[in-house]
Amino acid sequence: MRAVNKIQICFHRKASLGLCQCENDDWRSVQKGLWSFTTSPYEQRFVDVKFIGRNSGSVIITLDEGRVFVQF
Repeated sequence: MRAVNKIQICFHRKASLGLCQCENDDWRSVQKGLWSFTTSPYEQRFVDVKFIGRNSGSVIITLDEGRVFVQF
């Protein structure tokens, strides 16, 4: 099994949205490493993660006072 080296992330506000159902323009491509995103700590948002290709692995998502950190 190869480690994941590319994922796509979508942050959205729709609780009823199914897995990987974000619009194409809403996905952000992320290469291997650490990525961060700033959001308001007072709003509710959902994160969706999609692995690209046939890769598998783990993703760690950390929230800290309005900052979202994604590590993989």
